[in-house]
Amino acid sequence: MHRPDRTLSTDVTREERLRHWNDLYDNGHGAALYMGNYRDTMMEAGPNRELSEFVADRIRQRVHDPEVAELLIPKDHGFGNKRVAGESGFYEVFNRDNVELVDLMAHPIREVTETGIRLDVGDDVRDLDLDVIVYATGFDAVTGPFDRIDFRGVGGVRLTEQWKDGPETCVGVQVTNFPNLFMLVGPQSGSATANFPRGIEDVVNWMTETVRHIRANDIVRFEGTREAEIAWVDHVREINSKLLLAHSKSWFNGHNMNLDRDDNPRVMVYLGGAPRYRRRLQEEIDAGYPSFDLRTAREQGEGDPDIAV
Repeated sequence: MHRPDRTLSTDVTREERLRHWNDLYDNGHGAALYMGNYRDTMMEAGPNRELSEFVADRIRQRVHDPEVAELLIPKDHGFGNKRVAGESGFYEVFNRDNVELVDLMAHPIREVTETGIRLDVGDDVRDLDLDVIVYATGFDAVTGPFDRIDFRGVGGVRLTEQWKDGPETCVGVQVTNFPNLFMLVGPQSGSATANFPRGIEDVVNWMTETVRHIRANDIVRFEGTREAEIAWVDHVREINSKLLLAHSKSWFNGHNMNLDRDDNPRVMVYLGGAPRYRRRLQEEIDAGYPSFDLRTAREQGEGDPDIAV
């Protein structure tokens, strides 16, 4: 597990920074350069710019063709402002004679042909003969699975309609107007910014204790309050704003050019870290679920239809 260095990059000399970054780059494991770096490199534009230049130089060292190297260096975001992919020998692949990198932003795909792919190249076209085409066109992250189920809540309101401008949740586990609908890996929970098995474990443990509480107290309706929902979304937005990642065009912020919807940023995930999120869930249990409206069968009334389905 990596933890950010409490030392700021500006507290050491440039020589010390470069020595530390080279050590993380060459000898670190997994996300060491991303998660185990000086804390300000992921929070301040200046330190992040310097780190991004360091990473760009390392890519240039590894890729022999300067033009190919420049294509592989991100230009629309700094290092760590989008999820960093782990790699081992990835850049060296582009030094092989049988590998070609094509910039589809500069030369978009016109069509798939019987023998491969046809590209637009200025006023002309170029045909690439291929044996196999692997489509990697992105995915509808975080809210996609919820949009594809016809969830209906109080008064028949649809979840997709309530979330049309972006998701709003109560502590990442429930939605106002949808009583008894619990989310284990929902928007604004801590699961997306942790290892998913570890991230979902926190919510599963909370849900287990919550079910015990529901059964022990004969509760038939369990619903997040609107006040708590607003407070949680505001908290997530404030925490996220401290990281440069929250200001990039990535799926973390609801950006996906493959989807037919507006490109406005959305508060999709919680970037406050698993320990902080875990404590927040435990606070709900310890305080008797103050962020939720709990009703017994008598309080709810027999045959009340206002239950999410």
